[in-house]
Amino acid sequence: MNLKMRNLSYQGLVRIGVCTTIGHKLIYPILEKFQNLYPSVNIQVEIGNSSYIEQKILSYDLDIAIIQMESPCSELTYIDFLDDKLILVCHPENPIAEQTIKINQLSSEPIIAREPGSRTQKMLQDIFDESHIIPNVTWICKSIDSIKEAVIHNKGIALLSQYLIQDELKNRKIAKINLEEYNVTRKFYISYHKNKHLTEYIHNFIMLCSTITDENPLKVR
Repeated sequence: MNLKMRNLSYQGLVRIGVCTTIGHKLIYPILEKFQNLYPSVNIQVEIGNSSYIEQKILSYDLDIAIIQMESPCSELTYIDFLDDKLILVCHPENPIAEQTIKINQLSSEPIIAREPGSRTQKMLQDIFDESHIIPNVTWICKSIDSIKEAVIHNKGIALLSQYLIQDELKNRKIAKINLEEYNVTRKFYISYHKNKHLTEYIHNFIMLCSTITDENPLKVR
């Protein structure tokens, strides 16, 4: 009964959680299309790392989310959303810029890391752990912009989504580094609690998400 009353009280509100990567840029074309379809529906968006957003879904503080999944939670439903490739980037004047290197060549390089709880950071740490390397972490950033600024100002090397660095690569503000042994990819999922009552609005939000393509994630068909 309590869950039903909470669902009823939020029928005119959609509470959306998105992980930091999606919240930086990719969520906006979906929200714009959704608001055009439902101008009277209020939208509440919360951005955080995937672990944080997942907990908000589990506690019914959010209706639906787009997150990176480390391991499936039995209480949540997951729907494929988007494939992503993660790329190591550095300042263009770094000697290893645009080079193909082995992971051990990063052992002495300054690393710009994400905050604890970030799934992106865990993927990077797993690579170092597999190679028995202790990374030289010099910066810990909670936002995509702060990571990119640190790279642009030649403060170290970072791992970022291919979707978030296109402008900086084109303008030569940052440069790629190719890892010989690794192709770092991940998948984002639409997620909601299995006991969550899905309103018409939430169903249509999911449908809009399904129109996103890997080739052009900034355009909604």
